[in-house]
Amino acid sequence: MKKLNLLLLLVCSVLFLSQSCKDDTCPETNCNTGVINTETCVCDCPTGFSGTNCETEDLCVTQSVDCKNGGTCIDGTCDCPDGYIGTNCETEDLCVMQNVDCKNGGTCTDGICDCLNGYEGSDCSELWKDKYLHNDYTVAVVCGSDTNYFFGRISSHSSDDLKIKLHIVDQIEFTLNANLLTSTTFEVPEQELIQGLPSVSGPGSIDENGVVTVILTTMGNDPCTYTYTR
Repeated sequence: MKKLNLLLLLVCSVLFLSQSCKDDTCPETNCNTGVINTETCVCDCPTGFSGTNCETEDLCVTQSVDCKNGGTCIDGTCDCPDGYIGTNCETEDLCVMQNVDCKNGGTCTDGICDCLNGYEGSDCSELWKDKYLHNDYTVAVVCGSDTNYFFGRISSHSSDDLKIKLHIVDQIEFTLNANLLTSTTFEVPEQELIQGLPSVSGPGSIDENGVVTVILTTMGNDPCTYTYTR
C-alpha cells in the first residue's frame, strides 16, 4: 500500500512540474505583431498578418481595402475589371462601357473624344476643312462703300489638312492660301492676291450656316471684307 501511494505521489509530481514549466519549453521567438502560443510554441498572428513570425502583412486586410464592382485586391491595390477605374473601382469608365472609338489620334475622356488639331466630330473622323470645301460660292467683296460680286470656291490644300485655298473668279481666278487655326477660324498669311500688287493678309471664319468671311488688309489701305455664301 505504501508503494502504491509513493507511485501516485511521483506521478502527480511529474505532471505538476511539467505543467508549471511548460512556458519555458518554447524557444525564444520573435513574433513581431503576434504573440507566442505557449501551448504550441507557434506564433499566433493578428488579423491581416501571417507567416512563421507574423512577418507577412496582407495590406488588403490591414488597410481595409474595399474593391467595388467586381474588383479584387492585390497587395493593397484594387485590380479593376474592364469598364471601371478609381482607387476602389468605384468609377465607371464611360470610354470602355460605351465602346468609344476616337479616330485619327483622338483620346477618350469621360466618354467623349478629345480630337487632335484638324479633326472634329463625335469620333474625330471629320476634318475641320471639310465644311469649307465647296465649288459654288457667291463672293461679296465690300471695300468701303463699294460692293462687288464674284463667283468663288474653296478647295483643299493637297498635302496639309490644316490649310485651305480661297478662290475668287473674275475674268481670271485668284487664289489665296489660308491656315486653319481652329475648327471655325483661319488666317490668311501675307501674300499677293494679284501678282505685282501689294500683299494682303487677314483673319477669317465660318459660321454655323457655312458662311465664310475673311477680312483682307493691304498695307496702307482700309480692309476689304470677302463673304463666301453658298
